[in-house]
Amino acid sequence: MSIKKLISIVDKSEAPSKNASMNKVYHDLFEELKSNEERIITTYRHQHSQKIAIEIYPDLPTFHQAINELDAPNWFMGTYEDNKIKIVSPLNPGPEHTYQSVLRHAISLFTVWLVNDINPLAPKWLTHGLGGHEAKQMSQEYILPVSLMN
Repeated sequence: MSIKKLISIVDKSEAPSKNASMNKVYHDLFEELKSNEERIITTYRHQHSQKIAIEIYPDLPTFHQAINELDAPNWFMGTYEDNKIKIVSPLNPGPEHTYQSVLRHAISLFTVWLVNDINPLAPKWLTHGLGGHEAKQMSQEYILPVSLMN
């Protein structure tokens, strides 16, 4: 199944727009997922059994309100629940992220979704740890035990 058939993107702006900037976001998001999907699926030896939606919120306050986390910190810009990846728009990522870091986090959340598809009872620490690892959001120094780094 192609990544475009697997994923639907939903613009959660009050006035959804199909302007050139949002078209670029859709394109870049699909490309980021496409370039990592095969590797992740191969690593976990699992073909997904269902489709997923990616909801893109226009800014952090709107995202935080949508997920019922009004006091969430500025670094919190994406989550996964009920076959939906919810992220802030890369065009307006807030003070602690960049366009690219939001795209990378989508890879992390895609992995969380896939691991949950394998085992819905997998603990959050495991799914999010694997997601961060697959999105290359953790350095080797962070991953490896101190004894292996010496």
